[in-house]
Amino acid sequence: MKRNKPLYKILVKQAMPKVMSMALLVSVVLFVSFFLFIQDQVNNKHRAQLEQIEKIAVNNIDNITVQVENLAKNDLIINSLIDYEQRESYLSVFFQSLKITDSSDIAIGFLNFNAEPIVVKNWTLFEINSDAFSWKPEVFEQGKTNVDVTKQGILIAAPVMYGDMAEGAIVVYVKSLQDVISYSSSLGVQVLVNDEYEVMFSSQPEQLPVGTYISEKKLSGTFSVKSDGRWWRAFSVESLTTAYQDVLQLFVMVFFLLMVVIFATNYSARISAKIASQALKALRDSISEASKGRSPINQPVSKREPSEVVAIKASVNFLLHDLLSTSLSRDRFESVIDSMSEPLLVLDHNFNAVLQNKSMTNFAKEYRVSMPDDINLIFPQETWQDLAAHNKVEIDYSMYGTLTVKPLILEWLLNKYISDGQEIGYVLVASDLTKQKDLLFELKMKNKAIDEASTAIIISDMLNGDQPIVYANRAFFRLTGYDSEEVMGQNCRFLQGPKTSPVKVDLMRKAISNRESLEITLINYRKDKTPFSNSLTLSPIVNDAGLVTHYIGFLHDVTELQRAASYLKQAKNKAVQSAQMKSEFLASMSHEIRTPMNGVIGTLSLMLNEELGEQQREYATVAKDSAQSLLSLINDILDFSKIEAGKLGIEKHELDIESLTRSVYRAFKSEAEAKKLTFNIDLSGVKEAFLIGDGGRLRQVMNNIIGNALKFTTEGEVSVAVETESSNSDGIVICTWHVTDTGIGIKKSRLKSIFESFTQADSSTTREFGGTGLGLSISKQLCQLMGGDITIQSDLGKGSTFSFSAQLGLSDNAHNILFTKLEEPKPFERVNMRALLVEDNMINQMVAKKMLSESGVEIEVAINGAKALERLIANTDKEFDVIFMDCHMPILDGYDATQAIRNGDGGNQYLDIPIIAMTANAMKGDKEKCFAAGMDDYMSKPIDLSLLQNLLTKWQHKIKPE
Repeated sequence: MKRNKPLYKILVKQAMPKVMSMALLVSVVLFVSFFLFIQDQVNNKHRAQLEQIEKIAVNNIDNITVQVENLAKNDLIINSLIDYEQRESYLSVFFQSLKITDSSDIAIGFLNFNAEPIVVKNWTLFEINSDAFSWKPEVFEQGKTNVDVTKQGILIAAPVMYGDMAEGAIVVYVKSLQDVISYSSSLGVQVLVNDEYEVMFSSQPEQLPVGTYISEKKLSGTFSVKSDGRWWRAFSVESLTTAYQDVLQLFVMVFFLLMVVIFATNYSARISAKIASQALKALRDSISEASKGRSPINQPVSKREPSEVVAIKASVNFLLHDLLSTSLSRDRFESVIDSMSEPLLVLDHNFNAVLQNKSMTNFAKEYRVSMPDDINLIFPQETWQDLAAHNKVEIDYSMYGTLTVKPLILEWLLNKYISDGQEIGYVLVASDLTKQKDLLFELKMKNKAIDEASTAIIISDMLNGDQPIVYANRAFFRLTGYDSEEVMGQNCRFLQGPKTSPVKVDLMRKAISNRESLEITLINYRKDKTPFSNSLTLSPIVNDAGLVTHYIGFLHDVTELQRAASYLKQAKNKAVQSAQMKSEFLASMSHEIRTPMNGVIGTLSLMLNEELGEQQREYATVAKDSAQSLLSLINDILDFSKIEAGKLGIEKHELDIESLTRSVYRAFKSEAEAKKLTFNIDLSGVKEAFLIGDGGRLRQVMNNIIGNALKFTTEGEVSVAVETESSNSDGIVICTWHVTDTGIGIKKSRLKSIFESFTQADSSTTREFGGTGLGLSISKQLCQLMGGDITIQSDLGKGSTFSFSAQLGLSDNAHNILFTKLEEPKPFERVNMRALLVEDNMINQMVAKKMLSESGVEIEVAINGAKALERLIANTDKEFDVIFMDCHMPILDGYDATQAIRNGDGGNQYLDIPIIAMTANAMKGDKEKCFAAGMDDYMSKPIDLSLLQNLLTKWQHKIKPE
């Protein structure tokens, strides 16, 4: 039979060609990859050098430019343009002290508009090269800073502005770019060149001096990188041998390693084959000895296999029967021990692992331990003695694992490992105590938290007949003054005393009887017999069987809280009472002032309707204007009070912004004409005219702002412009007014305080123009209530622009508004009415009678509500068409009189007679109060004749429609 080849010859023959091919391929790939990598690294390094030197150069030039511009803006330089006589005394010293850079080759000059030197330093250096720079047009004509970088040097010129004109220039000249940049590099040479490739800066002047030229010839045989900068081109140059020296070294190293691999492969194959052959032979011999006398199971043998393998297979055939018979028993045993959740470990006397189950394997893997090397980690030396004595030992393994492992505490028990009657090792079984320890720690932590809590806590045993206290924390002892011996075993009723409410004690008994939770506040007593208000929370504790075993109580001393609450309630009542008194006072003052003001303004209005002399008419006009000013002041104070109290409401009704603005404009037009001012209005910016908002408040703001503009403007013009813009919110339009004047203006320092209450630009404004300073404050707050604001731009002595805005809604009734807008207002036509005037004040009677009579109303007067009822009952000949009712009157006021009329006390024919309030009550809510009493319309005093006539026309159409 032919003998198979030895193993080492087969290994060498099959492995060597593959190893050689792979080694050669890897060498080529490695060399090419490394070459490309080195080339990329060298390129990146050179580019980084260029970026760094360019950054340094640009930053240095920019820093010099900033210094020159700051010098040009210096107040000393600017003032010297007009200080011809004194400037030489300080400019020369100032310029000699200037140090723009560390270079001595630098010239600094301060030139006038004709580029003639005013003061210079080292100026001859610049004059030599001045023709190389063209900087004057940009600096003097355009007012811009000029920066030139050329081979002749660096020129930076900044204009010295006086007003809007360049009246001079600061010029700084540096002889060379080399003087500006301080930079050296160990990586080749970096140069900055101009468009002719002439070197302006070199990091290595000894290799590439300044003034030489860069050409392709000089760059041949070198590694170079180029980039374009702001004023130059930049090159970084290095010889090829220096740049690729790492590649050459790699080539030699790779060739040497290739030779080593070839030799090592051949040698390793021979050694491996020899060792394997010996091992296989020994294994064959061992298997042969162990398998004698067994039935063989034939295994296929290939002729190509080494002789050793053929011999091994022959021996293995004899062992297969034994392996098959024992494997089934071993599998069953391993299945049993692997099903155990507790780690099991069997060791010999040398602490080698003989057997371990799956739980132990997982434990060793997670905590990175192995036997026998880590025996002291698994079983520290001090614990092994206890284990050897068959004692249970707890070991915490958390400290031995990684940061990601979970805590683990095992309890180990050791038994002897006995085989054939001899002790050959140890059997160790562990129990996992981790969860049990965690529960014990959690319970300890909760007990600590309860014991140290600031809330007093007690627990009573409900299974004991007297329900004794079995636990109380420290806060309870601090609260009550008792100690543990005095409390434990007691029923909670020992805390009760004379002032403890029996009703609340009964509620507690019922809650405990019904096994319910309860929150209650009652009086308890401390050990020293002092009472305290206890906010008590009772909660039952139920076991798994649903039985209430204990009650837990939480006690809070709320004595101070209740006392503070009592104080707060008293303070709140006082504040409400004070606010009510303030409102009543303002309402009373409003009524008491408006009542005589009605007489004053009404009488003056009637007087002005009579034939008067020129001087008499002037006096009456002045008196009426003064009275109107006083009334406006009263309205401002009332509005201010309403805003402060948060009671000023914003109404919403349909309005036409263009018509509203024109109406205000027409009201002020005569005043502007009297002062010979140009008064303009611009409505071209109004895109949405028909809106929803509070027209009265918008008119009030416009009156304040436009009135102030006219008041504080003595010559020039006042213009009003309006614009609207839709916001992102649906149906919301931002309406903005701009009121511009050429008046006195406001100081910048006063712009922030101009909207404060009772504040004007300064005290002289009040003396010259008058006013309280409330108008702007009220206007700003009104705008804010309407979702807008007021801003101001002003120059003292030149004028101001006030811009105020409001958020308004879009109207869906634009057609009707447009129709109303296009209707021409008709002149007042006398009405035909018979009216009862209910008024207690004689002056107000006179004024109202006169105004109503001149408007066509037949008047009868009643001095109070009771007389009005008598007059209505007695009047049987000719019925009244309307009643004008005052609200505040003796005997029977207007509210009660109106209700009496509506109840039929004045006769059934007057149940629905129109009743119009004519009252001095003008506070918020007064109008609504009149309507609630049963009145149909409302007019506040002082009475405005035009408003009265509009109201009469309205009711004439309702009472006697044509």
